[in-house]
Amino acid sequence: MIGNTCQGCAATLGKPPWVYEANFAGGCPIYNCAIIQKGYSHCGQCPELPCSMFSNLKDPNMSDEAFRQGLTERIARLKGT
Repeated sequence: MIGNTCQGCAATLGKPPWVYEANFAGGCPIYNCAIIQKGYSHCGQCPELPCSMFSNLKDPNMSDEAFRQGLTERIARLKGT
C-alpha cells in the first residue's frame, strides 16, 4: 500500500493476480469504476464507498463476520481514517 492507494491496483493497472482467479479478465471492477470511469486516483476517494461492488466481491470461503471486519478495515485504510 502506498499512502491510501492500493499498490496492487496502481502497479497492475487494475489487474492484480486475484482478478484472473475470480474470472475478471477485464480487470478489477472496482478499479474500472473508480479510476477508469469516475477518474479518481484510487477507490478510497469515491463518496459511494462502500458500494455494492465491494459487498459483491466477498470470498465465498470467508464467514460473513470475517468479511464485514475485513471490509471495514479496508475501507478505513482507503479513506485514510
